[in-house]
Amino acid sequence: MFKALILSILFVSYPLTAALIYDSNYHKDIKIVESFDIDSTFLNDSVLNEILQKNITQARHRHFFNSMMDAYLFIPTIKNILTDADVPSEFLYLAMAESNFYLKAKSHKSAAGLWQFMPKTGKLLGLNIDDYVDERLDLIKSTKAAAKYLTYLHKRFGKWYLAALAYNCGEGRVSSAIKKAGTDDLKVLLDPEKKYLPLESRIYIRKIVAFSMMASNELFLLKSEYRYLLNRAGAYSLSVVTVPKG
Repeated sequence: MFKALILSILFVSYPLTAALIYDSNYHKDIKIVESFDIDSTFLNDSVLNEILQKNITQARHRHFFNSMMDAYLFIPTIKNILTDADVPSEFLYLAMAESNFYLKAKSHKSAAGLWQFMPKTGKLLGLNIDDYVDERLDLIKSTKAAAKYLTYLHKRFGKWYLAALAYNCGEGRVSSAIKKAGTDDLKVLLDPEKKYLPLESRIYIRKIVAFSMMASNELFLLKSEYRYLLNRAGAYSLSVVTVPKG
């Protein structure tokens, strides 16, 4: 009875922390949300914590780690390209939300590659797309294009979380949402009653933050069978080689 009471008190004291494993990572989590220009109080967002809860279940965290394993070879390269462009490295997990780090991912709407560019957007960003080549599937070129696009979106909207939202649902949709809401405050824009933004976008920004939090949580990694990923991401990188034409 006494143990049950203690557990009950703990649950009431931490209703929105997803799991106690994340408490030890609190200061890192603050830095992550602030890198998106989001206020630290967003860590108490119930939907964000629900996503974290789901992803620490055996089935979901296997999916998360499988995606990380597939990408361990090129994660450092993506981070370097983003950092060189002054884009927060946490936007790496935007690619994870878009394609699960699958370089050849294609959607039924004709989006393709790691960053899921539509053909028109890819061409506007300088990617070559024709019958012979599709540079949306090129890791380096598509990541540089994504960094360029995110930089443009940040310059237009002034905040990184708005850049992420615009990447997902379009600049016009975000502008319209801000106008209707009368503010660009994230908590207001994510209002489930007012529905200023599509449901997909409201989940999308939380997914990116959640993935960033999971990947930065060393205790979470150490408690899993994937602890070796702590060293893998920093141990490998890509090299450029010249090959004959044709």
